[in-house]
Amino acid sequence: MESYKLAEAYIEQIHKNPVATTLWTAAAVLSIAAIVIYIKWKERKKN
Repeated sequence: MESYKLAEAYIEQIHKNPVATTLWTAAAVLSIAAIVIYIKWKERKKN
């Protein structure tokens, strides 16, 4: 139920400030991708 409230607040933010919210979302996605790539690269370097 908590995640539903979070999603609702997030959608509200998008309506208030779509550009900033989109940028924050993109930044979050990129940082997660960077972490995943880094971990995989580190594992490969070990072998």
